[in-house]
Amino acid sequence: MKILKIIYEFYPNQPGGAEISALEIARRLVQQGHQVTVLTARKNGLKSHETHEGIVIHRVWMAPSMLLSQICFLMLAVIRAWVLHRNHSFDIMHCYLILPAGMIGSFVAPITGIPFVLTIQGADVSKYERIRFLHQLVKRALKKANIITVLSTFLQRQAEEQGVPAEKIRVIPNGIDVRQFRTDGKTNINTRNEITPVQFIAVCTLRRVKRVDILIQSFHRATHASMRSMKLVIVGDGPEREHLMALCEALEIEANVEFTGALPYSQVAARMKTADVFVLSSEFEGMANVVVEAIACGLPVITTDCGGPADFITHCVNGLVVPVSDIPAMADAIRCMAEDDALRQTLTAYSQTQFQHDTYDWSNIANRYVTVYEQIMEQK
Repeated sequence: MKILKIIYEFYPNQPGGAEISALEIARRLVQQGHQVTVLTARKNGLKSHETHEGIVIHRVWMAPSMLLSQICFLMLAVIRAWVLHRNHSFDIMHCYLILPAGMIGSFVAPITGIPFVLTIQGADVSKYERIRFLHQLVKRALKKANIITVLSTFLQRQAEEQGVPAEKIRVIPNGIDVRQFRTDGKTNINTRNEITPVQFIAVCTLRRVKRVDILIQSFHRATHASMRSMKLVIVGDGPEREHLMALCEALEIEANVEFTGALPYSQVAARMKTADVFVLSSEFEGMANVVVEAIACGLPVITTDCGGPADFITHCVNGLVVPVSDIPAMADAIRCMAEDDALRQTLTAYSQTQFQHDTYDWSNIANRYVTVYEQIMEQK
């Protein structure tokens, strides 16, 4: 099968879940013998054309500013995709995120006849409703796609609210590296005493939507309401880092909060395994891979009711769920997890009995996409 993938950012630029997913699935498709070509934007002086692990990568020029770069990518990628199809006769076109890749697909599909799969990863399905022109382009992409894949039932509902027929949608989550994110038969439950801090960990890009400021304020409140010693480890980097570090200093909790910066995957897994509780404070998540990774590592989870995690976390069953941006509720959840070893053990035990590593193995996720591709080709 000859597959064209279109995504705004790709290897080695991997800022989020969509980019990681595109690379991991492409790797496995190549291993299965499929021909994979990726069309992406050219950034940071990267080559306009190269092959990585059998994946053929074509990069198109992008303008310096963010807005212009997206517009340029949209226009130039449509032309490049048409040229590539004339040379390679692709069987499937798979676009990640509605803007700009999905919009590109909506123009390329009609002029080439390539079956078109669109993957929605986050808020892009509804975030442009107030901008009429962009909203019309979103609706066009949703209409032109043969199949739309979403990461969670939450995103499925959002797509259906935009008029996408249920039979056109497939729920396929992102995968995780099951070799690294696992318990290894060990657990840290009940190993803490009154002196050893209970360790909370958050893993995310430090952007406003992740609301790490709310987490820090909640952690501060929890430490003052409890006699139990606690530590917060924040893994990740981003534009909010300096502000968040200043917030810790202002609250006088900098000694109890560690900013590790961005870490390699293997080190993220290692830090999770030494923690006691995982915390997600986002205001919106299409899925939140890190929640699945935390469960795989045997951690109980505190999460906001931000969308995607509802597929994995049920309140008081395998985690604690609090309202978005609710500092008192988040603080109370942190305090409860710190003080109640039995609660942490109960939540973790349930997760471990229900969690199936194979479900989130990237090889199995890739196979599910192959099934989608084959279904579309049969319809053609």
